[in-house]
Amino acid sequence: MSAASLNQSDCEKRFTGIVASRGLADGHLHILTGEVARSHAYTGPEAAQTLLERAIALAAQQLTALPAPDDLARDIIGFQEALLEDDDLLSPVFEAVQMGSKADIAWTKHIDREIAAYRADADSYLVERADDLLDLKLRVLNLMVQSGGETMGSNSDATRRDLKSSPRSSKRILIADTLTPSRFLETDWDQYSGAATIAGSKTSHVSLLARSRGIPLLVGLDVALSQLEDDVPALLCADVENEVATGELVTSPSTQSRSNHSARASVKDAQAAEAPEMLLAPAATTHGVPIATLLNIDEPTRLETLDSAQCDGIGLMRSEFLFHGDQLPSEDEQTVQYERMIDWARGRPVTIRTLDAGGDKPVHTLSIPQEANPFLGTRGVRLSLAYPEVLKVQLRALCRAAVRGPLKIMVPMVTVPEELNAVRDLLGEACATLRRNQIPFHEPPLGMMVEVPSAALSLDQFNADFFSVGTNDLIQYANACARDNPAIAHLFSSQNTGVLRLIEVIVAAGRKLRREVSVCGDMASEPNDVPAQLALGVTRLSIAPAQMARVKQAISTYPASEIP
Repeated sequence: MSAASLNQSDCEKRFTGIVASRGLADGHLHILTGEVARSHAYTGPEAAQTLLERAIALAAQQLTALPAPDDLARDIIGFQEALLEDDDLLSPVFEAVQMGSKADIAWTKHIDREIAAYRADADSYLVERADDLLDLKLRVLNLMVQSGGETMGSNSDATRRDLKSSPRSSKRILIADTLTPSRFLETDWDQYSGAATIAGSKTSHVSLLARSRGIPLLVGLDVALSQLEDDVPALLCADVENEVATGELVTSPSTQSRSNHSARASVKDAQAAEAPEMLLAPAATTHGVPIATLLNIDEPTRLETLDSAQCDGIGLMRSEFLFHGDQLPSEDEQTVQYERMIDWARGRPVTIRTLDAGGDKPVHTLSIPQEANPFLGTRGVRLSLAYPEVLKVQLRALCRAAVRGPLKIMVPMVTVPEELNAVRDLLGEACATLRRNQIPFHEPPLGMMVEVPSAALSLDQFNADFFSVGTNDLIQYANACARDNPAIAHLFSSQNTGVLRLIEVIVAAGRKLRREVSVCGDMASEPNDVPAQLALGVTRLSIAPAQMARVKQAISTYPASEIP
């Protein structure tokens, strides 16, 4: 090896992180250092209150102006806007100001306490919302500093502009301790090829935003921000290869590293070029064995940009989107939405999951007592059976919509046969009510999600018309690892032998009972997991829309002449 290449190799440094959004990136580092806002000059309680009020008003204006291209972005912005109108949140700050505290200090102290309370809460939903509250804290704080006439530190308004327009001709890789949701939404991602953060998790709002926009992202990067240099060349590998869930940031990459990265990028580009053709083609293995590919849909507006010809139906339609308002949705409102999905599918089957609230998906219109461990508490069917009248409204709406086309009802988080039996009884009552009122209806098949290991091992005891393996929760419960905890992310593995054996048992039980089995969750949408699932006998996959083409590609290369 020459001295020049040795020196180049010696300069190369590698740092690992958790893949939050898949992809490869090449560019120079742009390090976004922490917020360093200086306290404004104090001129008395009245001026401090005016300063705080002005900053809150400006923050509200800025949030309104943020781009919100999808429901997740609108939800994040709406949450922060609601906080700015929350007297319970703001009153203690104004009281501290009237008692003589500087506005920025009063704001920081109180919001920091709120953030700490969110992060300490057993409800993982509030833990994730802590980042949104931190985001809001920094926005208002910096606006106060600007209004107070002082300069900010490295994350001044100039830094925000720098996020929108990089001076370099080549793209950059954004590096930060943490990237808040509004920062993500403000960033002109045409200027950046990817990002990595020291903090964060795969389930954070920023990770969800990155995945929805196809921005490569690593979280939990194992390096301090102070150890990285701005503007150095770097490579970001946020792709999953050989079933490893970690990625790498390579700074000052060697010639060999660049060559390897380029070769891998070329393969990805070739796959991407084939993707449009694969999207509308039926999914089949190399030997022509057909595999049903269905869609996972979070919210019906997603259907507006999708062609039903690319799938074999909807394998999982989450109904939680209907329960986000201040009032529970009526039977008529639900019926209209379900009919909309059936019409979109054009005769293909549509599977709609009953309300899957609780755990990391609270519904504030349904009171759930504080629980020490929400993931093991009143969630899914457990919550629905605690509010049978709410469930009956949903079941009646589903039966009415089923007149329009093939509809199936799927029940989440079923643990014991009695739960599914209770839902079936309520379904019978719903049909009886519709019949009595002479309202047209059709009773759909009733199936269950298989997410609890004990249920997976005793499916012959359940009166289910079909089964759907919910891999996210199945992995979480089988491996005893919270899916939103980055410290144990290595345990949340779809390749765990025990998880694969559970899926094999479920598929075998479905075959013996002559009941349809499908797989949904992240595992069904991960191309690298496709071979293992097909080898276990899985023939139905419910896939995220963005991954449909890539999963079909993976299926097309599977060599076996038959599925077990």
